Amino acid sequence: MIGFSAHTICTLCSSSSASAICPSCKHLFIPLYQQRLETCICGAILYGKASHCLACLQEPPYFHKVFAGYRYAFPLNQLLIHYKHLRQHTTEACLKQLWLQHVHHIAPLPEVLVPIPLHFRRRWRRGFNQAERLAKFAAQELQLPCVPLLKKHIHTQSQQGKTRRERKQNIQGSFSVRKPFNFHHIALVDDVITTGSTANEAAQALITLGARRVDIWALARAF
Repeated sequence: MIGFSAHTICTLCSSSSASAICPSCKHLFIPLYQQRLETCICGAILYGKASHCLACLQEPPYFHKVFAGYRYAFPLNQLLIHYKHLRQHTTEACLKQLWLQHVHHIAPLPEVLVPIPLHFRRRWRRGFNQAERLAKFAAQELQLPCVPLLKKHIHTQSQQGKTRRERKQNIQGSFSVRKPFNFHHIALVDDVITTGSTANEAAQALITLGARRVDIWALARAF
């Protein structure tokens, strides 16, 4: 289990700071919730008078809306890579600070937070599930339950580097629901949304078994 402790230096520049991100470095991140951009339900930026992106028009997603906090760009992308793949857990305090600032801007709140699960092999190699960590942080902050309703029962290839179609095919049918539930409004939590294929597959599993609304909460959105 990864721990969290108070930091007295900035994660990025190592200067003295009251929090994990000093005021100067905080400006390097691009908060989507502060930008006046028209977005599709999948979080993609819309231009002109379009109400949906082409992908969502062609195949409407099962989820209701994506709430992404920041643009997946430097330095956030590097922090996440170091966190997940290089096991540099010292970055967690910074990510947690950004994440909690984001979740306070989300409304309406769901009944429960559900982390996007990892297959047990990937979780064993990584040592933790970053989506589960984010979900637990938000649940504690917002006083919501965090319940692992989903299981990833198929070990899939990494989604990185794949096209939208390849991502959809790769993840198809890989999630199942662990147990019956009585929640109507659920928020799925993940670190990054790219095409939304993984989130949509997970949302479909929940909608099929009775959820009426499934939102996606993500720390970052890739464009």
